[in-house]
Amino acid sequence: MRSGKYDGAIPASYNADRAEYMIYPADAAKNPDSKEAVARLNYVIVIPVGTNYQYDGNPKTIPVPIMLPEGYSVVNDIRKIDATLQLKEMGADDKTNLVRLLHEKGSVVMMGTYAETLLDRSMFKGKLKIVSRPVFSKTYFMPFSRSGSVPQADMEKIWKKINVLKNDKKWMADNMAANAD
Repeated sequence: MRSGKYDGAIPASYNADRAEYMIYPADAAKNPDSKEAVARLNYVIVIPVGTNYQYDGNPKTIPVPIMLPEGYSVVNDIRKIDATLQLKEMGADDKTNLVRLLHEKGSVVMMGTYAETLLDRSMFKGKLKIVSRPVFSKTYFMPFSRSGSVPQADMEKIWKKINVLKNDKKWMADNMAANAD
């Protein structure tokens, strides 16, 4: 993206560092409910079924270690909440960390919708659960490279189309079903 080799990225959350080389919708930095966002997703805590825990808003109570995929931006988001939390960056993705959680103590913090999808599968079904209160929410966009070839007018059209599609219940249902596996 930085070099202009790719015109766009999806999904990408807003941050000031990325904004230096990516163009976001005008309200991306300040409006978590932007109409031009691809999605606003909750990050939830996943724990073993036998664990008696409810998140009360205090991050120090999250079962440790908190397993997160190595290199994901959610790691920095968790550190911003509380830099003293015991994080364990490991695994290539959330699914790998859920497999580890079947055999190790701690928790996994991940996107709620993805957690719901994975925990409904036989490998995890009845073994892991989602804590009801999210840790935080994050808004995702389709930004474009400042060095890319997409004209600003086309970016605006694409962002408007994202809003139209997000509000089309049939399209959303069909898209979720197609991407479940």
